[in-house]
Amino acid sequence: MPYEFRNITPEERQEVLRQRREAGYPLHAPPHPFRNAGYYFITAANYDHAHIMNTTERRTEFEGRLSLAMQAIQVELVAWVILTNHYHFLAGVETLDQVPMALKQSRFADRAAARLVQIQPSLDS
Repeated sequence: MPYEFRNITPEERQEVLRQRREAGYPLHAPPHPFRNAGYYFITAANYDHAHIMNTTERRTEFEGRLSLAMQAIQVELVAWVILTNHYHFLAGVETLDQVPMALKQSRFADRAAARLVQIQPSLDS
């Protein structure tokens, strides 16, 4: 199901945000109630689910950056798959809080949405 928040009316947006606020959820990110040590299956999509990792070279570079980001925070990267418009990985962590910061610092996180992955035309820019 595609991300639909942009396609709803302003009134519907306010209602969604009100419900998220009342539930104690982040306003513009999925809730993550479990954060303790363990193994987590993490999924992220490109902004608008755009197929921007559409070459082997892009996916390979992304794989390398993902691996380095997880090594930098001593997270066990168990398994992963990188597709043209999203990725998944299984990681063993001491706390889930480690992962989002590492991804942001490694320039994986989309700066506009702060939770979706977006790779610019040049990954080095």
